[in-house]
Amino acid sequence: MPANRPIRHHYVPVFYLKRWLCGGKQLVEFSRPYGAQVKPRRVHPAGTGYVDRLYELRGLPEELAQQVEEKVFHPVDTRAADVMEALHAGDGPRDARDRLAWTQFLVSMLIRNPEELRRMKAVYAENWARSDKKWERRWRKERRPGDPETFAEHLAATPASWVELNAMKAFVSSLSAKNTTSHIFRMKWGHLHMPFWAPALMTSDRPIVSEGLAKDDGHIVLPIGPKRLFYAVNRHSTADYMASLAPHELVRRVNVAVTVHAHKYVYATTDSVLPFVQKHMSADPALLMSDGFKKYPGGQRIKARHIKYAEQLLQEH
Repeated sequence: MPANRPIRHHYVPVFYLKRWLCGGKQLVEFSRPYGAQVKPRRVHPAGTGYVDRLYELRGLPEELAQQVEEKVFHPVDTRAADVMEALHAGDGPRDARDRLAWTQFLVSMLIRNPEELRRMKAVYAENWARSDKKWERRWRKERRPGDPETFAEHLAATPASWVELNAMKAFVSSLSAKNTTSHIFRMKWGHLHMPFWAPALMTSDRPIVSEGLAKDDGHIVLPIGPKRLFYAVNRHSTADYMASLAPHELVRRVNVAVTVHAHKYVYATTDSVLPFVQKHMSADPALLMSDGFKKYPGGQRIKARHIKYAEQLLQEH
């Protein structure tokens, strides 16, 4: 195993941002470090869009703590980088394996950000601590000598580190949610190449533009470079409509969307778009998917008799 574990966790992948390099090794990052004023900064893709130890499994030894980054997001990004190369070469996904890799990348870009992860952990902890009559009855049947009187008391005694570990498992499992991934996999995919005279596409920390996936006109749009746009649609007519728009109008719509949905960063090849970013940045931040969780999301609860076993597993590490 490597001696130095990867603790700089990029939620905006480096390979993705490299497409916006201009004049060397830097792109332009826009943010609001001191209030409402947007500031541009030239930065290498590796120096932005990250949080140290974002996906760390806290409470585990270092050789295990970085498993989410090492075994989940690094492989997802590596495979997606190959697909992006094919897209820019005009080939697109070459087979079902490429298609699955790109699907996983698209889903990851919806959930891997720090705001989503922070909220998911909070929702998970809130749900974990809830009890009801059904669970209390079950607890009374399964309770052993020395156990707390109520299931609610037992839940409250569960180590916070174990609750967080389970939250991270739920977070990782959402990458392969069958309804979302299978639908995106089956959508009609394509990409548009903007002419040289059209304005450049921008991107952000919320680059996925998605609308009504369950509807006939549902679609996903993702800038994959200053001149190239990926799309997935339910109906060919939606792709035909996008292609029918004047290039400058299509670019304008996409740039507005990725800018208004941004939470912290917007990216471009030049700082000349500063007035545009100042006007639109974070005007309508992308909603957090975890805010739509049900009271007891699937997989959020384990049986009472399994909690002690889970505690033992944690102690063994």
